This record gives sequence, structure tokens and C-alpha cells, in this order.
Amino acid sequence: MNTTLCARLAGSISGQVLAMEPEALRVAANAIGLRLGIEARHDDGEGRSPSILERTRAAYRQRLAMIGPTEAVEVGEGVGEYALTVDGVAIVPVLGTLVARWDWLAAWCGLTSYDALTATIGAAIDDPRVRGIMLDIDSPGGIAAGMLDCADRIRAASEVKPLWAHANALAASAACGIGTAPTRLSLPRMGNVGSVGVVSLHVDQSAADEQRGLRYTALYSGAQKIDGWGHAPLPDDVRARFQARLDASRLQFATAVAGYRGLAVDTVMQTEAALLQDYEAVNLGLADAVESFDEALAALTASLSAGGSAGITRRGPAATSQKEVTMGKTPDTRQHASADDDKDECEDETEGGDQEAGTDEDGGDGDDDEDAAEEDENEGDDVKAARGEAAAIAKACAAAGKPQLAAGFISKGVPLATVKKRLGSHATIRKLVADAMLANPNIKATVADALIEAGASVAEAKSALFNAIVTGQAPAIRGVAPEKKRAALGGIDTRAVYGAYNKR
Repeated sequence: MNTTLCARLAGSISGQVLAMEPEALRVAANAIGLRLGIEARHDDGEGRSPSILERTRAAYRQRLAMIGPTEAVEVGEGVGEYALTVDGVAIVPVLGTLVARWDWLAAWCGLTSYDALTATIGAAIDDPRVRGIMLDIDSPGGIAAGMLDCADRIRAASEVKPLWAHANALAASAACGIGTAPTRLSLPRMGNVGSVGVVSLHVDQSAADEQRGLRYTALYSGAQKIDGWGHAPLPDDVRARFQARLDASRLQFATAVAGYRGLAVDTVMQTEAALLQDYEAVNLGLADAVESFDEALAALTASLSAGGSAGITRRGPAATSQKEVTMGKTPDTRQHASADDDKDECEDETEGGDQEAGTDEDGGDGDDDEDAAEEDENEGDDVKAARGEAAAIAKACAAAGKPQLAAGFISKGVPLATVKKRLGSHATIRKLVADAMLANPNIKATVADALIEAGASVAEAKSALFNAIVTGQAPAIRGVAPEKKRAALGGIDTRAVYGAYNKR
């Protein structure tokens, strides 16, 4: 490995916040340290050595050929690629270590970048031949920065065309974030998903420097300018700052995954970044089914033939039909409909009351359909408007990553304009609490939920957090019951706050 490449790889690992499996990180770190990995060069007949990416894609095409005929569709002059099946499914590979941006290093080493993945999915969305998309994931994770933005774009794309994912056979850490964003996630037996956490690596080279007779002196301005400098041990205060950032990053990560999967944030946090295997992941709610890639692809193809994402319960942004809005329930992930069941459900819900095969010719079932149609026609404008308002509220909550709030808003008759305003303030309050957590680790993430539940405005939340950090006194939040005030600030150790403040 040449010096430039080694330095570039080292820079992408050391000191970065990584959403990556520790064993994969260890292998990468050892490879860099020993300068191993890609010295061997094999001429392709044109006087150059093919990159790992080229070899990976060639092998991937060979693998897909075993599944059935596909067409390789190149995106952005080789930045990305998807395989298009004869049934209109675009299979998008998500392989290896994940990085933030596409560059020569990603191209050479066969890395998957978030921007290239986003571009590839966007191209599949724009391709009129593509009816659905399947992410084929086998990755230990990678760089944390950029992962959540990519996942949000994937979730948005799933609203345009059916978009599923399969952990084949690993979707760990950042790859789990990517894999939980689609409508449906499956994995094979003994496959693994999870590791919803972050890690950062600091290498103390001071002992090695001393052995080589080297002593580094840093000249800098700004107390935190050389935090994490590799030529000295990591000071306790720097370690504490790094740990606070890692904790905040993990919370953001877990919150996103919980939103995509329709789970409580605590449920994801309580996994403690563990990798979950097949049925364990399904039972917790991180995945929907245990099946092979072939079975997952067949299920998606069948659902497209049945008229869309049939029988699939959407998590996070919730699906709504014209006849019913059902929100606020966490689906039972232990039960999953087969492809045939999905098709039957779709046929049952088809508009127009199509008669099922085997309906009596005397029109017995048809009378029921006609009665239902007549009721729909006679439905008042107010009811139709209410249903439209409910659907809009559900969509707004889903877009904000808080679909579980829709049921409460709808049942209380909160206007759509007010819902949007509150959702905007909720995001701001969560950001304020996340920032406050960096300033004082005694402030817990549950403070944000308590403030939101108490109906605090952004200004009131700012005041509450400021007073909690500086004085330890709970402020009076207008219109909020005393017990809710206590709940909002119950996670704060005021004695520790005073102590920390007095040391400044």
C-alpha cells in the first residue's frame, strides 16, 4: 500500500465517529498499520490494474446471474450501479464499508458511499422500467456522518416506489441505519442486524515516538484545538468530551432507527448496540421476516404484481388508505404474512369492490359492495374533509419521524396548521436538549419527551434547560401541571449541576 493511500485510509478511521462493527474496525486498523491489503496488481490486458470496485461489481453480476436474468444499469459514469430484473425490480447493492462521499479511494477500494447510494436509488426512482427497489445489504457499517441523511432520503424514496431491504447476511451499525429506512427489512437464518451504536478510535503513539527518539511539540491556539492528538495520551477532560459526543450521536442514531421501525427509542437504546440474529431481530422489531434473498425478492415481485406494497405494515411514516386511518399502534413483528397472504389482502382492499373468485352469481356479496359504495357516495362533505385532514396529519407526523403522535392529534381534533407548528417546535426542542446534553451529561434524553408531552413551547424549553444547567431551579412553564414539570426535569441531578457550575 503506498504512503498516500495509507495516510488517506488512516485519516478516515482515526478520530472519526464510526457506526461500524468493532471487529471490522480492528481489521481495517491492522491493515493500515501493517500496510497490507492491495499491493498485488493484476493487469487487465490494457496496462492497468482493475480496482477492487470493478472486481466486486463483476463478481456481483455473476452472483445475480444465478438468480435470473438481469440488466446492469450504470449510474453517473460508474459512480453506482443497479441490476434490473425482468419483473422491474432494481437490486441495489450496499456492500462493504460505508463512507460519506464518493472519491478515488472509494472507487479503488470498493467502498459504498452514501452519496453514490443516494444517486443510485434516485436513478432507479426515475427509471420508468423500475417498479420496485430491493437493497441487497452486506456491510459492517462505516462512517457515521452522512448516514442519517442518506437513510432519510431512502425513506422518502420508499414513498414513491416500493423499497425493501434484505440483510444478506449482515446489516450492522450504519448499515442497520440504512436497512431500517425502507418499508421492509428481512434477513436469512443466522443473519445479523443491529449494532445501533458508535465508536471512535484514538491511537496513542507517544510510547512508539519515545522508542524512536521522537518528541512532538504542538503549537496551537484554542484550548480544544488538538483534542485527540495522537502523539500524547488522551487527557481525562478530552475523553469526557469525546464520550459526550459519542453518547449524543448514539441517541440520534437510535432515535432515527426507532422512528423508521415504529419502536420506542428506549427499546433501541436498551439493545446496547448489540448485534441481533435472525428471529431475535424480528421479535424485537428491527426486522420483519427471516427469509433468503431469493424469497425476499420473490415476495417483493409478488407484491408488485398484486398492486404495490401489499400486506406490508409501514413503520415510521405510516400508510393510510382512503377509507381508514389507523395510527399509534406498534405492529407485532412476530407475525408476518406470506406473499400469498399479501396478495389476498391487497385484493380485498382494492377499490371498486371487485368480486372474489367463487362469489355466487346471484349477487349476494355484490349487494354488500353496492351498499358500501352507496354509503361512500352519500358520505357528507364534513366527513370527507375530516378524513382528508386526518390523512394530512398522519403524513405530517410521518415526515417529522413521529408517526405515533398522529393518533393523539387526530383524536383531539388539533388543526393541521397547529400540528405542523408543534412538530416543528418538537424538532427544535429535541435539538436543544441534545445540545444541553453535551454541556451537561446529567441532562437525559427523556427530558425532551417530557417537555414535549407537557406542551412546552420552544421559548419555555430554552428557559427550562437554561435554568436547569445554570441554577438547578425548575422554571414555571405556563399551563403545565406541577407533576409534569417535575417529570420534565426529573432526570437532572441539580446538585451535580451546581457543582459543575461552581467550578467554572
